[in-house]
Amino acid sequence: MGCFEIRVTVNSPLATVFSVYTDTDAWRRCTVVTDVQWVVGKPWEEGSRMRIRSGGVIPTASDQVLLHFEPHRRIAYISHFFGITLETRLTFRAASDHATEIHMRGEFVGAASRTFGFALGPAIERGTLAFVEALNRECERVASSEAQRELPWAIQAGEGSGDTKA
Repeated sequence: MGCFEIRVTVNSPLATVFSVYTDTDAWRRCTVVTDVQWVVGKPWEEGSRMRIRSGGVIPTASDQVLLHFEPHRRIAYISHFFGITLETRLTFRAASDHATEIHMRGEFVGAASRTFGFALGPAIERGTLAFVEALNRECERVASSEAQRELPWAIQAGEGSGDTKA
């Protein structure tokens, strides 16, 4: 059995981070995920199942079962791919009004390393980290866009720019 942990702080509010992490369209926009289908149950309902297809070096299809879903706090799921079972647990915590801490822990079992001829543990961790980094960039992009929309109308109109009229 192998495991990995990823801890990051994202410069984005908790609600934005959780929204991006649960937006399968965002997965397709900014990660190697090419398709997501909910095949059993409703999206983000415990016990629901989804099939995820990914591009990248080795195109992959994985089946996931949602074990736990607590909005703005926790997500847990089990993934099956290449004869591997991966349990992933994510926790989200507001570090401030504009930053969110994410802790991800993955534990996996399976004999696929013998089939592929290389250790899959480091590859799974690298792939997961790349997915997280892409989503974090999307979170920060969305947060920046939201901040721009929230500027007072006077600043947006240029009245706070220091220009004075005589």
